[in-house]
Amino acid sequence: MTMPAGISVKKIVGYSDDIAMTLASRGAIRIEAPIPGKNAVGIEVPNDKSAVIGFKEVFESGEFDKSGGPLSFVLGKDISGKFVFCNIAKAPHLIVAGSTGSGKSVCLNILLLSIIYKSSPEDVRIVLVDPKRVEFANYAGLPHLMIPQIITEPDKTVNVLQWAINEMERRYTLFQSHRVRDIGEYNSLDEIVSKQKPKMPYIVMILDEFADLMSAAKKEIEDKIARLAAKARSAGIHLVIATQRPSVDVITGTIKNNFPTRIAFSLTTAVDSKTVLDQGGAEKLLGHGDMLYFPQNQSEPTRIQAPFVTGKEIDEIVDYVKSHNEAIYDEKVSKNMLSRASEPPKAVGIKDPTEDDMFVPALRCFIESNQASSSFLQRRLGIGWNRASKLTDAIEELGYISRPDGNNKRQILITKEQFRELYGDID
Repeated sequence: MTMPAGISVKKIVGYSDDIAMTLASRGAIRIEAPIPGKNAVGIEVPNDKSAVIGFKEVFESGEFDKSGGPLSFVLGKDISGKFVFCNIAKAPHLIVAGSTGSGKSVCLNILLLSIIYKSSPEDVRIVLVDPKRVEFANYAGLPHLMIPQIITEPDKTVNVLQWAINEMERRYTLFQSHRVRDIGEYNSLDEIVSKQKPKMPYIVMILDEFADLMSAAKKEIEDKIARLAAKARSAGIHLVIATQRPSVDVITGTIKNNFPTRIAFSLTTAVDSKTVLDQGGAEKLLGHGDMLYFPQNQSEPTRIQAPFVTGKEIDEIVDYVKSHNEAIYDEKVSKNMLSRASEPPKAVGIKDPTEDDMFVPALRCFIESNQASSSFLQRRLGIGWNRASKLTDAIEELGYISRPDGNNKRQILITKEQFRELYGDID
């Protein structure tokens, strides 16, 4: 629609409800004002009946094979009926957000199936984190996985991210020794092409239910993801995080800065849409695969209808891949990822908490009185506030007392018997 003379573009957006009523739209309309590169305003009106794009239709079209790259996956069809693809290697990291029933989980399945359709386990390895335990259960034992299990526990997720950081640094050391800049140049080396040395695979890490992970270990996960997202692209490590609740305490500014490509399915509020896309619009989507795709090289998001895949189709494809590819897993990687929480960090200001001569008396005070606080230590031991705070933090980080929980007092997590085994008689 071309704008009449004298009408402000900004006013059109405010008339969206009036336009929807006039057009007798069966759902909320979305206004693109103006259309990038055109002297016109776009009004997207939902169809009376929504068409289902089958998973088989995508691969039979022939366009998927030409989409390029081992990390390319199909997003769906745009409003003109053309297939749209996303290359994770160019993304280079991806945020997927959508409320229940919006199509987020189907999108992640399409992403995984697209990768295993195009690439062998030699080319791409996958790490799946699923706190809900059911979203990725179909893929357990897939040869493309870095380890045969699906990660389901937050403390192991921290280990997975730490392993990814170590792997990233190892790869950069290899690049330096071979005088190459990225994974593409490394895999083009003569000894790699001639198969004298194994190819370096891309690694795609998908973290579903990201809000649940952040609530369990926000600081550790946020710091590690920020470090990975800032440096891991050239090393061939790419992150995909998905969430139903894209609030600012989940998709923080630190994370958003390093995830330039975003996909928003139907969201409940305009605030959630602005958190993901930096603009409204996702709250007006219809659900069932209706999405807004906002890559880093576009000024405005593109509306796309995602394809649909059933659980039976997923099982059949995964079973076929398992039967035609040998599963080779690294036991060392599995041990690093599946081990319990690694050594806790030292408290700030104390290289080793046990070196402070007040550490053991402080811990003894907590156990004997069954209470723990910095002010309590300050009174009982006659020490300054800063020292008492550092001792309390050190004891907490070693797992001997719980974290403060609002007005509730800290819990003592170490028993007298455990104290005696570690530090001698409590008396």
